[in-house]
Amino acid sequence: MLDPHPFPYSLKKEEYLFQELLHLSVYFSFFSFFVLQLFNIFQPMYCQQTPLYKWASRLPA
Repeated sequence: MLDPHPFPYSLKKEEYLFQELLHLSVYFSFFSFFVLQLFNIFQPMYCQQTPLYKWASRLPA
C-alpha cells in the first residue's frame, strides 16, 4: 500500500522540521506585513484620541 504522505517523511526529520520552520516564517512575515498595513490604514482614526497624541500635539514642532 502506498504511503499517503510520501514527500515529507522521505526526508530526514531535521530537513522536514527545517522546512516547517521555513513555511511558518514565511506565513508569519506575510501575516505581520498584513497587520502592519491594516495598522497604517486605521492609525490616523484612533491615534488622535490617545492621551499621548493629545499631549504630543501641544508640544512645539
